[in-house]
Amino acid sequence: MRHRRKRLWKVVLSAIVVMGVGAWYLLRSHESDPYQFLAGRSPTDVTVRGPGSWGPEEWRTYSWKEDWRQVSAQASRELPKFGLTKEPQSDFPNSETWMGGKIDGGPCGIGTDHGVRIALGRAQPLPLRDLTDGNPEWVTVFVTSDIDDNWVNLVRYTFFAYHD
Repeated sequence: MRHRRKRLWKVVLSAIVVMGVGAWYLLRSHESDPYQFLAGRSPTDVTVRGPGSWGPEEWRTYSWKEDWRQVSAQASRELPKFGLTKEPQSDFPNSETWMGGKIDGGPCGIGTDHGVRIALGRAQPLPLRDLTDGNPEWVTVFVTSDIDDNWVNLVRYTFFAYHD
């Protein structure tokens, strides 16, 4: 009897580990950003936002020590090749916004299915009252993209999303 209980606990713990690893794999971001100006960096943060005025989206944040104007100049040469256009005015000083698949949402403003924002300074933790700390030695790049409306992403934005 004791041996049977011990074996049952091993089976239960093994099942929990397998389910946990499977859930981690399914729920993590599988998106990668192909931009050369990111120099192969991995995001420092990935978060999702559920549907609201716009559809569900994923935000990938990259932040590293470099002059933001140099990164912006590199991005200006590269991003048009991906169908992104620079927006003439940004709501945050010392930043540039690029949009692809632009959508006029009327009173909800302008949205996009894919966007890039390059900003001076180190990324601030959410909520983004200020995008960055303004440190002139750092640059932060925010890449946003719509995510598919499927059960995996539903779980992601229901339980793990950033909410305003």
